[in-house]
Amino acid sequence: MPAPRKPEPLLLVALAAVAQATRFTADRYAIDDAWISFRIARNLVQGQGLTYDPTLPPVEGMTNLLWTLVAAGALAVAPDLAPTVSMRALGAACFVGLVVLAAATARRLARAAGADGRLAALSTGLLLASAGNLAFHSMSGLETGAWALAWTLVAWLLAAPSPPPAAAMGAALALLVLHRPEGVLGGGLALVALAALHRRLPVGPALAFVGTVGAVTAFRLWTYGDVVPNTFHAKPPDGGLGWPYLGRFLLVGLGGLGPLALLPALRRLPAARAMVAIAGILGVGVAWSGGDWMPGHRRLAEVLVLLAIPAGAGLALAVERRVVEQQATSAGRPRAPLVLCLVGLLAWTGSAVYQAVTRGDHRAYGLSTFAEVGALLDRSPPVHTVASADIGALGWAYRRSVFDLGGLTDARLARAGGFDPEWFDARAPEVLLVAARAPVPADLSDPDGLRHFEAPMLAHLRARGGYHVHDAVPSVAGGVLSVLVRDDVRLPEELWGAPPD
Repeated sequence: MPAPRKPEPLLLVALAAVAQATRFTADRYAIDDAWISFRIARNLVQGQGLTYDPTLPPVEGMTNLLWTLVAAGALAVAPDLAPTVSMRALGAACFVGLVVLAAATARRLARAAGADGRLAALSTGLLLASAGNLAFHSMSGLETGAWALAWTLVAWLLAAPSPPPAAAMGAALALLVLHRPEGVLGGGLALVALAALHRRLPVGPALAFVGTVGAVTAFRLWTYGDVVPNTFHAKPPDGGLGWPYLGRFLLVGLGGLGPLALLPALRRLPAARAMVAIAGILGVGVAWSGGDWMPGHRRLAEVLVLLAIPAGAGLALAVERRVVEQQATSAGRPRAPLVLCLVGLLAWTGSAVYQAVTRGDHRAYGLSTFAEVGALLDRSPPVHTVASADIGALGWAYRRSVFDLGGLTDARLARAGGFDPEWFDARAPEVLLVAARAPVPADLSDPDGLRHFEAPMLAHLRARGGYHVHDAVPSVAGGVLSVLVRDDVRLPEELWGAPPD
């Protein structure tokens, strides 16, 4: 009687990833920044250029060029389908795909060293499938899942026992450059790792990488007059925020002791050492740049993948070594590398499970209020410019000019380093939106919970006057969205009701 066939580990981890993804199917998990990319994509489809506000000179207000172009393609093919459906579905597919490909990469590493590839695949796959933060951001509408998948493809090629095909490696490096600006650093590191692993200069991949960098740089200079996205000016590096961000990733994302799981692979697998080195440099780069405000360590998604692959392969190596030594000596004591690896994996997965149970790996966003107010403003003829710090869902619903208080899509504000009173007065927005925990008082003093983007604007208005509070709308996020209107503007009463006395 034939032995029962063991379940395929890649299928098991794919099912685990699908189960994780189902936690974040609701629209409330779409992040506001994703709508910025969607509006830029819509402007491109409508012939207004690859920019957020066509009334201003073109600005690269996104940091995910390829993802925005894909969103434009989705809108061109299905203009009536909300991008939160098409692009979040694509993000979910990328999450499942990267989990499966990462598991296959760990299996490739383990088999090359004569260890159990099934155990390696299962360990890595479950590590990543249990990462609710990775699933959440893959399905947030942003490029996180696709970016992490591109890095998983690079890891798969680095794990090959012989030099990978030049076309495949070149395409993988080009994907990094097209996805995010830090893909230039990452692609360069991957090239160095490839040359070190195979002791030969990868001419074909290097040409593809350099050519892509040159083409993207030329496009940015031609279109925007800059070599980096506007975000680099709006959010300058801040190590004071970035280093604690990296520390929280090590403590929460990896469970503190998670790096112990890397030790067996680091000792025996050159490709694993290359992946960990790349992950370390990228992590330091994220810390230098200031990290991120979003939950779940979105900007370290590729670092998580590059560490999970050696961790799974390392477990297989440690188990194989213990079995061999036990057969040789008949000793039943566990070896230190295996114990340390198991401790690291348990801490890593335990932290992920704890984050899922306590809902610390994601966040729901109350964007419907901005979308509803934006739709009303879009139907209000006197309103040509709206000032706000939250410009994603608002900018999708309100199609005219948006004064971006954060400067992400405003080149002058980004370079000013903060609120620019002269630029504000020159644009003279008819409506201002202020989100806080309490309504803006009639004297325009700072309400409770006012954010730093809006505070300079209110201070400027208190000094010069010219605006009044028209309405205060409760937000589904638990705060209040105050609507301030210029004194010479009268909103349609059929939409907004009578103005205050």
